Amino acid sequence: MQEINKKLDLMLELQKNMQQDIINLDKKIDKVEERLDKKIDENYAKLDSKIDENYAKLDSKIEENYAKLDSKIEENYAKLDSKIDENYERLDNKIDENYAKLDSKIDENYAKLDSKIDENYAKLDSKIDENYKKLDYKINENYDRLDRKIEQNHTEMILCYEKLNNKIDNNYWITRYANYVDMERNYQKRPIVLAKRTGLADHRYGIIYTGKTDVDFETLKDVARYNVLAPNYGLGFYAHDMGGFENGSEFLKALSDGEKPELVLLDIMLPRLDGISVLRQIRNENIEIPVLMLTAKSSVADKVNGLNAGADDYLTKPFDKEELVARVRALTRRKGNLIFNEIVYEDLILDLNSICLRCKDREVGLSFKEFEIARIMLSEPKMTFSKDLLISRAWGFDSEVSDNNVEAYVSFLRKKLKFLKSKVSIKVIRKVGYRLEVCDA
Repeated sequence: MQEINKKLDLMLELQKNMQQDIINLDKKIDKVEERLDKKIDENYAKLDSKIDENYAKLDSKIEENYAKLDSKIEENYAKLDSKIDENYERLDNKIDENYAKLDSKIDENYAKLDSKIDENYAKLDSKIDENYKKLDYKINENYDRLDRKIEQNHTEMILCYEKLNNKIDNNYWITRYANYVDMERNYQKRPIVLAKRTGLADHRYGIIYTGKTDVDFETLKDVARYNVLAPNYGLGFYAHDMGGFENGSEFLKALSDGEKPELVLLDIMLPRLDGISVLRQIRNENIEIPVLMLTAKSSVADKVNGLNAGADDYLTKPFDKEELVARVRALTRRKGNLIFNEIVYEDLILDLNSICLRCKDREVGLSFKEFEIARIMLSEPKMTFSKDLLISRAWGFDSEVSDNNVEAYVSFLRKKLKFLKSKVSIKVIRKVGYRLEVCDA
């Protein structure tokens, strides 16, 4: 036990010695570290001073190099500017030389061109003068031929009129007797015939006529055709299309349904309801329509009875076409509903008597078909007209006229509208037809 205690004491002494040695060693280490830090600081200071010296030397060298580089760049710029100036001078000299050469060539070409133009104008003027002389000669020849043909046609027309008047005088009494006989025979077949006025834009019915279809209606259609030779007397010239009713009752029913005729040509002997009764019923209903009694009853009592019933005029059969048209014109003029002299649309005036078209202070004559197409289109200015419709109205349903004729006459009309400087023009609607168009500009 004593030995063990001795050993333990020795171990404790050794441990104390070791701890003291460790403490001494730590002190030595701290001193060494302090010395080392001082040396490191001294080295860092020396290194910083050397770095600063080197940076100063480097900056001085860089500045020297920059100065040398700037001087060299300035020398090169000066050399480059001198070379550019020399090249510009050379280029300007060459451009001036080329411009001078080009101007001389242009002047030469212009001189040649002017000489050629003068030669061509001289040749063209000589050719135009020759063609005008030839054209004048041909026009004079054609005018002479036309004058001769007109004189021949005039003489032939006078002879035809004389023959026609002779035939009319020969057949007058025969026709008058046949009318009386036929009237008694067809008493139950007399219709009321309606004439629709299409010459103006309002499309109201123009003339209502009562009488036999095979005699009096045909007479009225003859009157419509008669305008070709005597336009001041023909009803057809003022665009009346004939239609009809079967009897007086149907006519009165049409009036009650809103039909407004411009004029009534009324017979006395009608089926179901006689003409005097029809007339009295019209007047009792205060319908203001001019009525012309057109009947075979020619006694004074019949005339007085018809006029007292409300007729505006009384004409007995048979009658002259000129007298019928004159009475119709007088009644419609007195009524003031129809305008037979002209059709007005916008700045255009179509004169129905002189067959000419006017716009302000300008006027142009129309051919017969040009007049018909203009009358049709101006009568219904808001309507679009197909070629077939124009053919049927201007040439007739049974005409063999092609679309090319319509295109030609419409083209003539368009040129004349341009000549008149009207704001109305004819617009072509492809695959549809034609329509009047108003340009406000």
